Amino acid sequence: MCLDPGKTTGWATIYLEGKNITLGMLGETKDMTLTEIEEEFKIADLVVYEGFWLRKDIAESGRWNWNEGEVMQVVGVIKSLASRYQKQLEKVQSGQRIPGYAWVGMKFDPTKRGKGVHQKDALAHAVSYAVRRLGARPVSGHLS
Repeated sequence: MCLDPGKTTGWATIYLEGKNITLGMLGETKDMTLTEIEEEFKIADLVVYEGFWLRKDIAESGRWNWNEGEVMQVVGVIKSLASRYQKQLEKVQSGQRIPGYAWVGMKFDPTKRGKGVHQKDALAHAVSYAVRRLGARPVSGHLS
């Protein structure tokens, strides 16, 4: 299972058989407690999530003034659920999703935000992690 945490959290599941990736389910939730997708945690072998680092330049720009830190709150929930269900937890950087887009047959567009993007980011992270860290083969075919 892989998550792209935030006010809207994208999530995706994949399955590995040998080195072959089979795509599972994906979706988005605005439930910051992740109760809607808790069942996915229970059955996951591994939980991968996009980490959050507040860079100095962004912090000093004022963009985060009065921000409630939704991403950090959801990351805390992810860590709590992973602990509760005794799941291995792996944190990845945002940029690691970019090759994952190509490896799953999707086009990465950094200007596109909005509905559906977070679940695609989660899927791209899942595939990227599987290829880079677990030695899986990229997915063949193309998704929209």
